[in-house]
Amino acid sequence: MTPDHETTFVCLPSVGRPGSDMQPLADALGSRAICPEPVTRAPVGATFEDIAEDAVSAAGSAERVVFVGHAYGGHVALAAGGLLGRRTAGVVVIGIGARSYPAELGTLIDRAADPSRDLSDRRDALATGFFDGPVPDTWLTGWSGELMAYQRAARRNIANPDLLKAAGAPVLDLIGANDPFRPPASHGDLRDVLGSRVRVEVIDGAKHALPEERLEDVTHAVCRWMADLAGLGTQAGMKEGQG
Repeated sequence: MTPDHETTFVCLPSVGRPGSDMQPLADALGSRAICPEPVTRAPVGATFEDIAEDAVSAAGSAERVVFVGHAYGGHVALAAGGLLGRRTAGVVVIGIGARSYPAELGTLIDRAADPSRDLSDRRDALATGFFDGPVPDTWLTGWSGELMAYQRAARRNIANPDLLKAAGAPVLDLIGANDPFRPPASHGDLRDVLGSRVRVEVIDGAKHALPEERLEDVTHAVCRWMADLAGLGTQAGMKEGQG
């Protein structure tokens, strides 16, 4: 398929993670997909609007934008869509957490990100929550404690919660079938809030790190969704052989 020269995909990583996590997906989505590096600021006075504005800035002057976010990045994608307004063609959330989940799951992220911990403990945390299969070495590096502290503080301080409604844009909600952060009873969480404009798809053989574990399946799901939005049988925004 030929690249889509009208849609800009802004791909946003999970909490504490680098933009490079999303590069394989961006490469699959086409020539106008970008992975901005998250900005680290002081936690004091942090707002979620600041983080959403960074994502909007990354889109530049593009007239047709799809925000794609993994886990924490999914919340950023929704808020960025709300800020950008009419220029938001859609939002893709991948592995976004349930509205509520056991507190002990949150500690898995802290264990995985802590370089002072034993390597086996960090791998165990990632295997428990993030990966159905082998844990890649890339997820044992790249974590930023400072970034995570800022992002968590910002998430608790959002002045306009309506931004998370993404300005009425269509939403694709991709869920790993074995993701403990999104158990089956919570699969309708986003659709319950945003209504029928949310398409929910569950992808087998994956936990929380869905873009890493099932890159091809995620790419195909986005491809189908974009095709349906355009009312076409195929989607020009995917690279040759990726749809």
